[in-house]
Amino acid sequence: MQKAFGVPQKPGGDSAEFLKRLKEGMKPYAGLEPDDPANETALKLQFLQGSAPDVRRKLQKLEVFADPPSE
Repeated sequence: MQKAFGVPQKPGGDSAEFLKRLKEGMKPYAGLEPDDPANETALKLQFLQGSAPDVRRKLQKLEVFADPPSE
């Protein structure tokens, strides 16, 4: 299972590409069919966990640009 879901999202990478790589790893490494509704929760959980650091980084960048330095 770790090999199937241990795929990190590349920094600044495309979320759709990351989801595609997760789906591609599910069947050969975990024996799970990515399009099966029974496996949907596992796929969503891994997608959210893997993309959280990238989303957090992007939000921090937005906060820096939104708050001008006070003098």
